[in-house]
Amino acid sequence: MKNYTDFGDNIKQYLDDTEILDFINKQEPLKEVYEEIKDSPMACVVPLVFVVDPNRFELDLNIIVKHEKSDQFGQFEYYLIPDFINKQTNLFSLLNTLTISTQANQDDILNSISEQIKEIHFQTSSDYKPILELTDNFIIFKLTSHVVEKKKVENQLTGISGEFFVAAELAKRNFQVALTLGNAKGIDLFATNQLTEKIFEIEVKTLRKKPNCFTLNVERLKKDKIFVFVYLNEKETSPDFYVLKGEELLADKKHFYGSSLNTIRQTVNHGPLQIHKGRWDKLD
Repeated sequence: MKNYTDFGDNIKQYLDDTEILDFINKQEPLKEVYEEIKDSPMACVVPLVFVVDPNRFELDLNIIVKHEKSDQFGQFEYYLIPDFINKQTNLFSLLNTLTISTQANQDDILNSISEQIKEIHFQTSSDYKPILELTDNFIIFKLTSHVVEKKKVENQLTGISGEFFVAAELAKRNFQVALTLGNAKGIDLFATNQLTEKIFEIEVKTLRKKPNCFTLNVERLKKDKIFVFVYLNEKETSPDFYVLKGEELLADKKHFYGSSLNTIRQTVNHGPLQIHKGRWDKLD
C-alpha cells in the first residue's frame, strides 16, 4: 500500500475542458464558485470540501484554479483529491505549484480547507479538533474525532441495548413497561406491576464486559428508584442483571462505591453487586 497519494494515478486534472464544465454545472456549490471567479481579472485558487460518506468521514477535496496567464496554463484547472482525510496526501507540491503560478497565499488555502472540514464535522460532533500537519513532503489532514465519534455511538448502542434487555425481562414477568429512551432525565423505564398496580422508576446502567465498574454519581441516587446494572456479555451469553433499590445504595455507599466515593467520577463496584444478581423480586 502506498503511503501517499500519487498525483498521476489519483488526481484528475482538466484544462479548460467540457468535462469539468459539465461537472461544475451539475453541482451548486461548484457552480456558484465558478460564476464568481470566471469573470474575475485576478488569478485565484478555490478549495472546496465535499462529503462523500458522512458515516465514515470520507471527504473529497476539489480545487478550482484560475490563472492570469491563460495562454500558458489554460484559464481553469480542476483537481479532485479523493478521500484525502486521514492519510498522507502530497498536497504540498500541488499547492506550491498553484501558489507560484497564481500568486495565491498558501496559508489562506490551507486555512480555508481546515475551516470547511471543521464546519462540516461540527454538524455531528462538537468534540472535533482539526489537526493539520506540514512536513517537507506532505500536508496531512487528520480528522481526529473519527474514533471519538465511533466510541460515542458504541456507548449509545450499549445503553439502549441494556434498556431493551431489562424491558424484555420485566415483560416476561408480566410488567407493563414504557421506555423513555432519554426523554425523561434519570429515568430509563417505567414498569407497572399488574398485580399491585405499583409503578417503578428504573434507571439502567449497562456495560459490555465485567468486572468493569458502573459510573453512577451519588447525587443521582433516590431511595424510591430501582437501579438495574447490566453486563451484556458476549453474543452467545445472556446478559447479567443486578437489581438494587436506591435505598440499598444510599444505606451503604462506602460498601458499593469504595474509594471512588470521594472522587469526581464515582463508580459502583462489581463485587458488592453479586448478591443482587437476578433479584427481580424487589419489584414485587
